[in-house]
Amino acid sequence: MPHFPICKCFQTSLMAGLIAFSPALFADVFSQLPVLPPSNSIYFVPDTCVSVVCLTDISLSDFVSLGSKIQNGNELTRSDVTLSAEVFQNAGGQPGLPVSPVQLTGEADITYFNKGTLSGTGTFEDQLTLLNLTGSFVGPTGRHTIDAMLNPNMASTGATSIFLETPQPPGGKPTYQISSFFDVFAELQVDGGPIVPGPERMATLGTPEPSYYGVMGGLFVALVARLACLRKRAVE
Repeated sequence: MPHFPICKCFQTSLMAGLIAFSPALFADVFSQLPVLPPSNSIYFVPDTCVSVVCLTDISLSDFVSLGSKIQNGNELTRSDVTLSAEVFQNAGGQPGLPVSPVQLTGEADITYFNKGTLSGTGTFEDQLTLLNLTGSFVGPTGRHTIDAMLNPNMASTGATSIFLETPQPPGGKPTYQISSFFDVFAELQVDGGPIVPGPERMATLGTPEPSYYGVMGGLFVALVARLACLRKRAVE
């Protein structure tokens, strides 16, 4: 039986296929404390193009509590937070040439409605009431500032669920399963210029996991590339 070594086009296509055809699923967050938002929160946000830039791979993470309180039957929280993203030039509403990574830091405030205690569990409607982030990135013409805030004319609302996971592991600490999303209406300002409203984006809490069908699609693409490589070597 003839032996054909793995050709480079197969290796390249395998990686490209797995990346291109593996959309993320979002798994719930698990925490040993019934605290909202959990410190290991990561909210993933779809790509956004505003003004002269597009942001991709957007995430809100590193939540550090600045305080929580119950007021009028609602839980009000304040947190420091970090927004991470990749900056691209805006090419007609699509990411164009890559520019640089960017990190914005600041405060995010969330209200969880009808949550009477800080340790309460259940499903709660919520609202992102404040987002005040600032940072900078290096572009072709130098360093640029970028600010992100909420659109005051549109409410950024959603829902959060927090439940005690059952069954509990023997002798283990209680674990809480948390899911959450917000329909976010944000605005961006670059270099102190006009404040430009962005499109509605759903921010989803969780951990990205490869989709089964996405991985299978990537393997299918790689298999086709492998067959093409074998056919090419057979002809040679």
